[in-house]
Amino acid sequence: MLGYVKLPRLVPLFPRDLREAVQLREENPDAAYLAGGTCLIPLLKSGAYRTGKLIDLSRLKELRYIRVGEGVIRIGALATHADVANSTALRPINAFQNFTKSYTSPVVMNSATVGGSIATASHTEDLIPILLALNTELTLLTPDGDRLTVELEKYIKEYDRLKKHLILEAAFKLPANGVLCDFEKLALGISRIPLSSVAVKVELERRRISGATVAVAQVNGTRPGRVREVEELLKGREITEELIGEAANKLKQSISPPEDTQASSWYRRELAATLFKRIMRRLVEHG
Repeated sequence: MLGYVKLPRLVPLFPRDLREAVQLREENPDAAYLAGGTCLIPLLKSGAYRTGKLIDLSRLKELRYIRVGEGVIRIGALATHADVANSTALRPINAFQNFTKSYTSPVVMNSATVGGSIATASHTEDLIPILLALNTELTLLTPDGDRLTVELEKYIKEYDRLKKHLILEAAFKLPANGVLCDFEKLALGISRIPLSSVAVKVELERRRISGATVAVAQVNGTRPGRVREVEELLKGREITEELIGEAANKLKQSISPPEDTQASSWYRRELAATLFKRIMRRLVEHG
């Protein structure tokens, strides 16, 4: 039947508050948190992820916000990608503008959540490289009810240990004058899942880079991460076309993206380097 969606039999659980949400997960270790469902539902349909219970977080409205205070931007886990796109606080950061331009559709944007994207720790999520470049910290709620603060980079590296915790918030410092952050990706088809995506943040002082963070969707296999070797190469150097080329070559040597039916590992390395160069040239123009 056209439009028929085949899903396994599921039992929905509706927590009244955050504490009950983590208690339900503790009591039902095979249950999955459900926010917007844009990642989880396709996995359930395909059989790539199996569970019999869903803990529906959609009623926990206290997790939907974008706030600015004391130079820090705080994004609640249930803030949608549309909230991100429409936020006046995030608009000055060019990476979020390009995130919006390369999005799939308004329907997905209105459903997908920031916490849901982070919880995948996947190369398919455009927000992750951007948040990595911005040195984002996460606030997690443990099964014991404690709040734990960890860097996003650590969350991804220790995903198997930390994924059981509930993501409450993502927070990063509002970029100051002279700090620029941008994002690029290349995707095939209407899904807009990237073959590669790159985010870069640089601190410029008269064309000299005083600090940089570089994040790529596929640093090691399908896991996103920062490319420290490139960051070290850029730091303290005057930004020139020669430096951009040198850093792009270093990036290619430092990542190990996967190989699949869509692209070879070699192509993804070349693509990441090209996207990096585009970003760096654009940052120079804006700076």
